[in-house]
Amino acid sequence: MNEVERELIMRMDAYRFNVFFTHAGEGGVLSMEKNVELEKGLLKISNTALWIIGRSSHKRITWDTIVNAEQKKRSRYKGTEYGAISVDYFGEGSINNDVISTIVIAQGNTIEVLKRHIIELLNAYKIAEELPDMENQILTMMYAGALDLSALASTAEAFGLSEEELKSHLGHLSELEIVDLGNQTLTKKGIKYVMDLSKNGTFGG
Repeated sequence: MNEVERELIMRMDAYRFNVFFTHAGEGGVLSMEKNVELEKGLLKISNTALWIIGRSSHKRITWDTIVNAEQKKRSRYKGTEYGAISVDYFGEGSINNDVISTIVIAQGNTIEVLKRHIIELLNAYKIAEELPDMENQILTMMYAGALDLSALASTAEAFGLSEEELKSHLGHLSELEIVDLGNQTLTKKGIKYVMDLSKNGTFGG
């Protein structure tokens, strides 16, 4: 990150928090063993992205790529209380939509304020419409790789639908930009939606 870019980011009008952070690799799993190295930095939140700025680097995480934000158990270190948030998001340029994680740690009640801002903006990018159970089932099976859209007639029969009814459901999901019919895959928006279904206990998740 060059000095001009850093100066622009630092001057950006956004909420800012002093934090410690560490980035995980692919898979969204972060080991919190004692040897995890935390970097001191600044976190800034705008309406389009979350910025994590260290001494020599920065990471920009746009809201439409964030899958989940979860607060971790509080702990004390040398008499000071700390809170942590795990932010899970799609890796930049990821072909397979791999999810990676960043852990952000802050002192005292700062983490509560930070969490509130993150959740508010994260919810703004969620699908507001409540989808029917059939479409939820279609999305869940697509996510699991168990749906063959190249054979619509047999797939429709497996759902107890006519071919036209299945096409109608798929058309609706495509309009919502949840399904990419051309590639017969879920979009990132669709993957996030199915992950929310699983997290909320829908379909046995």
